Amino acid sequence: GSEGMLQPADMIEGQEDVNIIFNSRTAVGSHGIAVLMDSMRRFAAHESLQAMGCWSMVNIALVPEQKAALVKLGGISVAADAMAHHPKNAEVQFRALFALINLVIP
Repeated sequence: GSEGMLQPADMIEGQEDVNIIFNSRTAVGSHGIAVLMDSMRRFAAHESLQAMGCWSMVNIALVPEQKAALVKLGGISVAADAMAHHPKNAEVQFRALFALINLVIP
């Protein structure tokens, strides 16, 4: 499948922004969760990125420390926004709902 595919170069807005994100010295930044949240916010209109991002959140949220980081960085609102932006895309809806479930269950 296309779950792990790299995003096209045209989705990178500016090298300066990329450097700021990737040079983060926080534990959350080193896990890539901050990058995921930032990408989903920047490219809210991109359906396939939203679907892949939500599916990533489903899996990331399986680890309690990572789930806490996702919630702290706004994962719940990011998943809800994906659903709101793409109401007719069944894949986004399913994956975002699954992500929300994983984020809120203890």
